[in-house]
Amino acid sequence: MSGKDWELGQTSKHYETGGRGASTVSSGIDDPGGVSYGSYQMTSQVKTKEGAVIVGGTVAAFVKSSKYADDFAGLTPGSADFSAKWKELAKSDTSFAQEQHDYIKRTHYDKLVDRLEGKGLDLTSRGPAVQDALWSTAVQYGPGSDKRPGGSGVFLKGLEEKFGKGYDVSKLSDKEIVSAVQDYKAAHVKELFPRVEKQKTLDSLKNRAENEKADLVKLADLDKTVTQSEATPSSRDKAPADKAPSDLHAQDGGILKRHEHGPAVKELQDKLASLGYMEGKDAIGTYGPKTEAAVEKYQRDSGLKSVDGKAGSETLASINGAMQRQQGVDQLRRADPLFDQAVTQLEKHGPNGGFKNRDEMQRAAGQVAFEAKVSGMSRIDDLVASTDGKGLIAVQRNPNNPLDVNRAYVDRHQAATVPLEQSQQQLASETQRQSQDEQRTQAATQAAPSR
Repeated sequence: MSGKDWELGQTSKHYETGGRGASTVSSGIDDPGGVSYGSYQMTSQVKTKEGAVIVGGTVAAFVKSSKYADDFAGLTPGSADFSAKWKELAKSDTSFAQEQHDYIKRTHYDKLVDRLEGKGLDLTSRGPAVQDALWSTAVQYGPGSDKRPGGSGVFLKGLEEKFGKGYDVSKLSDKEIVSAVQDYKAAHVKELFPRVEKQKTLDSLKNRAENEKADLVKLADLDKTVTQSEATPSSRDKAPADKAPSDLHAQDGGILKRHEHGPAVKELQDKLASLGYMEGKDAIGTYGPKTEAAVEKYQRDSGLKSVDGKAGSETLASINGAMQRQQGVDQLRRADPLFDQAVTQLEKHGPNGGFKNRDEMQRAAGQVAFEAKVSGMSRIDDLVASTDGKGLIAVQRNPNNPLDVNRAYVDRHQAATVPLEQSQQQLASETQRQSQDEQRTQAATQAAPSR
């Protein structure tokens, strides 16, 4: 595995499914967890010490907490119908994979990190190899609890077994940490998986620990992380208490670029994600190839002088301006339901709604909302492409009459060029016009002589 295109959880994803992804459904044969689902193989059952099987497992909890609960209503985890629905959603809904990733991060990875920190082992500033080891361990062993050590026990016992009770984690490299943890997994397979009976399965688990160690060590070698005890803060890192990291970079003329880590990078990534140039899961505070590519695309789309993937003062100022515009968009979404629905429908068309960037998508949404308003629509039930691909058609259906359909058409290219402020003014004017028409109609009705 290469560290060049690293994303949090990639090691686990590789060993859980062999890279087959979110649609993966295991056979469940010889697995105490039963049939497992998705990129991180969420279990469908729990086997007790007494041998009893409780159906549900992690996948049931995931489904219940997700927006897909209705899709799986009445289906039993591990059943053929449940598995078929899982594969169908993975194929038809691009957000299904992200939903799985976010759930595992929230319920496994984050909890393991917090639990270790509570035990005095803070690994939050470590590099990709340690983060991936944390993720993979949380997925395979659970984050742990006071009753069941799980992943936290693997980390704590692994480091203690390798370096002794008095070890100083600040003096350990990322490579040493992941090696100790993986060695512990390999040496204690039977102890860690007491309900696995077949030797073949135990051997497979040991092989995974050893192979995973090799991959994590390579990842550590590709991305050397300076430990806290070795770190010498630069003048740029020594920010005044009243200055945010991004302010510091702009003030000192600093440039965020490849291989940098820290809060300033995380802040930049969060903004890029909000603007549609990155996925939220990649905002981890490490400036890697994906961040560089996102910055370069933003620079190109925004017509900046420098298109080099480095975030200097010009780029940071431009991004901050874009964020302010985004806040205006968010306010408009809250104020005008048609605009909000147009944005939501466009987001279903893929990254940036199929437009070059999010600004274009939002400008197009403004025109869709305006034309829908002019057409007398009160909501947008669907937004589809015209047969020639040059237009967008907003649709409102009458739930009581399938033949009663209202439509509004916009030209994709033209809509993307209309400033959002203009659409906002058009919407306000049209709303006022319709209100005045309604008032005149009511007045005329009241003035008409009764019969």
